[in-house]
Amino acid sequence: MAYYRAFIQVVDTVVGFAVDQGGIAKCTFDTRVKSNHNASLLYANYRESHPEWKATLADEISFVCSQKNPRVQIADLFAREAMKHLDNQIGPKKGGPRRSWEALEETGKFILETYDRNYIKNMADDRNAKLPNFLCRVNEYRDWIRSKGRQDNVSNLFAFARLKNHDFTS
Repeated sequence: MAYYRAFIQVVDTVVGFAVDQGGIAKCTFDTRVKSNHNASLLYANYRESHPEWKATLADEISFVCSQKNPRVQIADLFAREAMKHLDNQIGPKKGGPRRSWEALEETGKFILETYDRNYIKNMADDRNAKLPNFLCRVNEYRDWIRSKGRQDNVSNLFAFARLKNHDFTS
């Protein structure tokens, strides 16, 4: 679920940029056989249930092989440099910014958002506060799975969430 939570955060950020630019964004992600199908389901569910998403996002997302797509390669490069930058700040060996990071930063086209321990603690507290309601939904989901003769998997969880207008990624 951590992947799908991060996925939704990325798409939500793209929505913000699309709103600022007054356009419609088309999202392209590096292909991940393990999650492409479910990410597409989640995207469609959120797009349908969030009016601001529907107005600013293309109907579908696409997945491409990064080896054949320079834009996805740049995103991978940015992610790597962002991780190196963060490691230089909080890792065992502190260091100054790498020249490659400075070059990316100077373009003004990239934004790095980091989460500290307090953010993670607040997220855990929020999750714990929602836990009783979540457990009720889990039982409802299990009953639904049994009644429909379906298997317990992420695709069916997202189908149930869409049917019941639940959010299992938070």
